[in-house]
Amino acid sequence: MPEQRFKKMRGASTSDPSLLRRWIVSLHAGFRSVVEAAGLDWTEARAHLDDTDWEEQVEANRLSLYELGIWGVPSFRLLDAEGSCLLSTWGQDRLWLVARTIAQQLARRELS
Repeated sequence: MPEQRFKKMRGASTSDPSLLRRWIVSLHAGFRSVVEAAGLDWTEARAHLDDTDWEEQVEANRLSLYELGIWGVPSFRLLDAEGSCLLSTWGQDRLWLVARTIAQQLARRELS
């Protein structure tokens, strides 16, 4: 449904003040569909649409990931008991590497 609305809006001038209003209505309709499909309350969720409190935490997390040399999702970082990094990687296609590193650590622990 939002896609149909966006198609209708394509021909509108960017200086058209109603363009933004129509875009927001379409965006909210899409958000509402997702929120309700997740079983959440749209009225409560809508109250948070203009909330920007999360931005500072997201930026701090992004910078932390860059410092660790990872930048994708999902990201994985395995530490040993002393807090030293055993593995730092990202991407679902790296799950095998996470599993192998855990298995190696368990095997070393059993040998000790």
